Amino acid sequence: MKYSNILSGISNPIRIKILLLLYENKSTITDLKNNIGDISHSEISRHIGRLAKLNLITKESIPGRNYELTYFGQIIVKLYKPLDFIFQNSEYFENHQIENIPEAFLQGLYNLKDSELISGTGNLMIKVKSFIELANKEIWIMTNDPFPYDITVKNVYLIIPPHMLKYGREVNHKTTNYEVHTLPEVKVCILLSDIGQGLFFLPSLNSSTPDFNIGFVVSDTQGYDYLRSLFDHFWQVSKEFKFDKTKFFRND
Repeated sequence: MKYSNILSGISNPIRIKILLLLYENKSTITDLKNNIGDISHSEISRHIGRLAKLNLITKESIPGRNYELTYFGQIIVKLYKPLDFIFQNSEYFENHQIENIPEAFLQGLYNLKDSELISGTGNLMIKVKSFIELANKEIWIMTNDPFPYDITVKNVYLIIPPHMLKYGREVNHKTTNYEVHTLPEVKVCILLSDIGQGLFFLPSLNSSTPDFNIGFVVSDTQGYDYLRSLFDHFWQVSKEFKFDKTKFFRND
């Protein structure tokens, strides 16, 4: 089968919706029609027929006659899902870099589908302030810039470039335990709190540092878990910075 036939087959937004719905659950035609909305029975049947000819979906042989994705269909949807997220936020991704995200995590971008894209430095700084104040005991931060807010939680996990170590004397080490890792360059910013909230910033096309004027605010489990996994990746590939707490950020 020519790949052009497949691309043409999934180019229709209704057929894409059908595939995404079947990726989540097996469904009858009635289920699909109810989830899609304003569409006739004959029209949805036509779309289903097109997808079946492409070997993307099939009917179950058991009673109930649910439709489900074929194994091939599952592969296509898994590859399409991050593209769907990028398409929905095309203006943002046209102006921001994603090559700083490891290839293994590009597929997972779709997990940010329920995040909120917020613009305006003022709006985002309010979010950052709230994010820090509402955290219970732990926050995880990957950034190339110091934060203008006091951090009072028990544990902070930092990934920063070496030039930020000089700010160690300005933070409260008596009430907060800092675990610090360094990377030569930090081009992506990730903020996570232990109450399931996060923020995510990518660099613009003409910059090598995170663009704090626009970013994704995450408050759902799927998006949070994705950002936590991404943070953990950078934590593993970064270098631990050991310091004497009585002398702030000072090398052993």
